[in-house]
Amino acid sequence: MKTHNRLSAIFVSLIIFSVFALPHFSFAASDVTGWNKVKWGDPISKVEKLYGSLEFCAGLGKMKGYCPKKYIVIMDVSFRVIFYFDKDKGLLRVVLNSINAGPKLSDCREFTTWITKALMAKYELPDDTPDDTILSSWTRLSGYIFFHKYSGIDKKNNKPYCHIEIHYVCNQDKNKL
Repeated sequence: MKTHNRLSAIFVSLIIFSVFALPHFSFAASDVTGWNKVKWGDPISKVEKLYGSLEFCAGLGKMKGYCPKKYIVIMDVSFRVIFYFDKDKGLLRVVLNSINAGPKLSDCREFTTWITKALMAKYELPDDTPDDTILSSWTRLSGYIFFHKYSGIDKKNNKPYCHIEIHYVCNQDKNKL
């Protein structure tokens, strides 16, 4: 009789788990395991197979940043991609810097809203308020995303500017944020 009660309790527990917990796992937000087709820890050789030859373009602590020769384009905005590698851990960070983000501030707001919505569609709500703040961030098991938005009027030439940075950061790199 005791064995039957234990089996019944286990069966009921499994049913409760499958009804309440499994849907949350299947609809959970994506983890930040890298960017695009690259994954944290990838060696520079694998990134070069995907993006062509890379050139040294920046340093960040012990990490070295390498850039592809070509920019990527998202919604008519060109981005310079910087892949940061640690010699022992491989790829730890990817940074996208906007090169041109439109001649009008309204274009900048439209684009940053689109990027924020795209990130929210993949990673759910950010850790902070996704409104017009300068920084939005998402924290996941394998990494973080930081989305910086800068716009305004350039005082030197009185023209609008829009600068956007998206940082995909491996959680092993969090002490360098």
